[in-house]
Amino acid sequence: MFEDEFKIAQNVAFETVEMIHRKFLLNPGVLSNRWKDVKTAADEAAHEFIVDKLSNTGIKIISEEGNA
Repeated sequence: MFEDEFKIAQNVAFETVEMIHRKFLLNPGVLSNRWKDVKTAADEAAHEFIVDKLSNTGIKIISEEGNA
């Protein structure tokens, strides 16, 4: 039923992990640490990467990092 969408989402997830490991493994870049919610540059980069990859697929995105 949603096999194609699942494969796309799965591939984007794997690509996102690879990007995070390449760019942020040693330093996630803490941007804020308020109210027990640590926000990092890695969080924002992952969000932007995922939104970019899924933007033309029609797959809905729910994210606490932005309003996609």
